[in-house]
Amino acid sequence: MKKLNLNIELKTPVLAEDGKTEMKGYDVAIRWIGVMIERALNKPDQKTMRPTTAVDMNTQRKYFRVMNALDGHKEGIIDMEDDDFNFLHRKFNQAVIPAQQDIAEILVKVDDLLNKAKIEKKEGEK
Repeated sequence: MKKLNLNIELKTPVLAEDGKTEMKGYDVAIRWIGVMIERALNKPDQKTMRPTTAVDMNTQRKYFRVMNALDGHKEGIIDMEDDDFNFLHRKFNQAVIPAQQDIAEILVKVDDLLNKAKIEKKEGEK
């Protein structure tokens, strides 16, 4: 079991869809994790950005479990099965998106937290 803490500090406030409400760091992190997993799974066409790959039911199930775990967070803290975490971590790192400074900052912070969760489990096993 992995314990994932997605409480990141945002240098620049991120507004929700209503354009008024400031999102919490963990909500931004969860949103970007979802985007990155979807980009890794769907492999968007470089010209149209439409998905080019269909996935099997096993992948759909893993994606659902990961997103369900993220949605069930408690103030940015998530307990996740090892297999689901490994899927999240692998797909997060497989995603390809254009580089943008503000987004890169968020993605690097999220990646650091994912790496921290991965290392903490290994140290706890010793």
